[in-house]
Order: sequence, then C-alpha cells, then structure tokens
Amino acid sequence: MARMVEGLRRRSAVAEIVSEEEIREWSVIETTGPAVFLGDLHGTLDRVHDDLAAVGLLNPDQADPLSWEWIGGNAVLVQLGDLYDRGADADYLRAALGRLNDQAQQNGGDVVRLIGNHELKYLGQWPTRLNDAEHLAVAKLVLHGLSTGRILGAVAVKGCLAVHAGVNLDIFPEWRGKDAGHMARDINRRLLNAIRCSSEITSIKAVRENVFKDPIFYVGPRRGGAFAKVNAGGVFWFDTREGHSDLGFTQIVGHTPTRSNRVEILEDRNTVLADVGRHPVYGNGSGVYVVK
Repeated sequence: MARMVEGLRRRSAVAEIVSEEEIREWSVIETTGPAVFLGDLHGTLDRVHDDLAAVGLLNPDQADPLSWEWIGGNAVLVQLGDLYDRGADADYLRAALGRLNDQAQQNGGDVVRLIGNHELKYLGQWPTRLNDAEHLAVAKLVLHGLSTGRILGAVAVKGCLAVHAGVNLDIFPEWRGKDAGHMARDINRRLLNAIRCSSEITSIKAVRENVFKDPIFYVGPRRGGAFAKVNAGGVFWFDTREGHSDLGFTQIVGHTPTRSNRVEILEDRNTVLADVGRHPVYGNGSGVYVVK
C-alpha cells in the first residue's frame, strides 16, 4: 500500500501537491534587508557575479560560479526569469542560484527565480527549437522548482510586484486596486493550475497535458500573438511597447531588453525595466535594480 501511495504522489500534478497556504507563503517575501532584481540571463554568466558583488550580495573574491558565496545577510535576490536559451552557461547559473538560495536562507535572506516565457516553452507553450533530451531535462528542473517554491510566477517584496514581463490592467481588470501580494498570489495560483503534468515526467509527451488558455499566458501582437481581441500580452509575454499600467506601486519586469542595455525606469508607469540584454545578441548589458 505504501508503494502505491508513493506512486500516486509522484504522478500528481504540481498544482495538486502545492497547498494554498504554500502559495500564500511563497508569494510575499518579508525582509528588512534590500531586494535586488536580476533580469533575464539567457545562459549568460558575463558580469553577473560583478553586478551582484557590487551591491553586496556576493563575495567579490569568489568569481567562479562553482564557488559563489552569499554575503548579503537577509537581503533578497529575485531573478526575473528566462535563465535558459541562447548562452551556454544556464546549468552553471541554475546550480549557482540554487546554492545561493541555501546560503541566503541560512542567513535570513532568500533567492527566488521567476518563470519566464523561455521556461514556459519547455513546459509546452510554443516549444520551438528544442531537442528531446534538452527539453525533458529542463522541463523536469522547472517543474521541480515550481513544486518546491524555488521558481514562481510572481513575487511581492517591499511593496513591489516582480513578474517576468509585466501587467496591463486592460487584460486584467480584476486586479484594479489590488496590492502586489494579491496579484502575486493570483498569478502563482493560475500558473500552477495550468500545469497538469507531474514533476516526475519521463517523457516530453507529458507536457502536452499542460493548458495555457488563461490570460496570464496570452501572447500579444508585439510578440506574434494571434488573439484578435487582445491588445497586449499576459504577464509572461507582455512587451514593453504594449504599455505597462501604473498599478499604484512599482512593478519590476524583464522580458523586453532595454535599448540602453542598462536598467531603465518608466516613472510615468511606475515600472522598472530590468532586462539589460546580457547575451551578446541583445547587446552585452549589465546592471541590477535595488530596493532598500
């Protein structure tokens, strides 16, 4: 009987093994330390260590990603998604951020990765240019992260909303007047409800069980979406040119590389653009955003 119960647990969808209490706990991070937001990485290590060391999170003398050392105390680091694709260093980055998460939590801090549209491709949304072995390996890692809270759809910290691409309230009128914590919890709940496959998948066929019909997954016209009545994308595909809404508090987003290859602030929209385009194809940018 014990083996049967364990087998059923391993085959359960991610949403079935994550409780509502865990969603609430993961969605809002409380800290008296600074919050640091690191944009899209796309498998690129260049200047990541230097940027995080410069704001006091990492030991500046330990530049090898295999030995990065957290010195940030109770600070919070949020990586805004799209860790994968393009560059060759995604495995180093994933492992390094995982170790930093363990070190940070031992010191009252935290390291959180958000899911981006490139991670969603491994879970079955627009899965282009992926070979089967890579697809399965990354999908399992992302699913495990979602089931343990190490990867989230969004997070609220220091009154700000961090999400991969951003929010336009014309697409989500139900969020008008809501705070960052409410939005983060709703995004995480809706993301998990879309993930129907188990974190223990053995074939990429399993990702076909996932359903991406919720508006949070909409692809807007700037990214080639085919929704005739949608004028902007959902929170994982939204393009800066589609117009972020002023939510009444700061939203911190990646996804669309800035033209300056530096962090940019849209003061009229209360929005921080943190995708500095680190990969060479986007311009070799650098920089992070800090909320103290």
